Amino acid sequence: MGVNVKYGQTIKKLTSKSGASNICFEDGSVAHADMIIGADGRMSSAARKFVNGDNQPVYQGFINWIGIYEGKSPLFTDLEIKDYWGIGERFSIVPVSSTIAYWAAGVASDSIGHNIPIDYKSELLTIFQDWPEPVTTLIKKTSLTNINKVYVHDHNPIESWHRDNVLVIGDAAHAPLPTSGQGACQALEDAWHLGELLKNYNGNLEALFQKFTEIRHSKTSSIISGARQFAAFLFMNDKNASTQRNSKSISTDYDAMVNGMANAWSSELPMLIKR
Repeated sequence: MGVNVKYGQTIKKLTSKSGASNICFEDGSVAHADMIIGADGRMSSAARKFVNGDNQPVYQGFINWIGIYEGKSPLFTDLEIKDYWGIGERFSIVPVSSTIAYWAAGVASDSIGHNIPIDYKSELLTIFQDWPEPVTTLIKKTSLTNINKVYVHDHNPIESWHRDNVLVIGDAAHAPLPTSGQGACQALEDAWHLGELLKNYNGNLEALFQKFTEIRHSKTSSIISGARQFAAFLFMNDKNASTQRNSKSISTDYDAMVNGMANAWSSELPMLIKR
């Protein structure tokens, strides 16, 4: 396609001069471009810092351990998703075959602590030792190299996603919590919408970026807010409140909820679902 891809280039900062921006790399090289798309993630986005003046993510008070279980003998008789809730704790299992599953363990935590891989299993077994099977089996039999620990952050919504010739997209623009289930999805939607707008690009970057933000801002901001609300719902530390949460969950009309989610997630897309 004639695209020059450079690997191993670490961005140091973006600079602005006469209404145009350049990318400065750690090796001292500088890249000049008519348009810069900053898709450099949630945790330390150089593009977000340039556009917004601040790129610090917001810790949301819980930890996730994520793992991939790969067994030699069948552990799952069906591919049904399991989601277990406790008081300030959660364990989710998504089987993809009888011997393979990915899983996530979550626990409320007011502060960011250590992150030592060799301790991951002992930490998990201390928290989840009395939980229903196959929770402890998955923890014990998942390779340590297949487990990661994340102190979960997101970003507050920002009004402007561009400055000069720089536009932020994906997590750099609107990182939601994993409780949204929409992080990668919304990044892909960004790419699709931007591609559609570029089909009719007339050279006016400001108008292009404004239109893109107009299309995407409301939906992504709502997803950030909804993910925070669901995380607070899941990771409450009060026993009575957790009991009320469980009762509310049991009485939920899940067909209506799924239809509502489908309609919300498909908004601004050509395959809009009407139910």
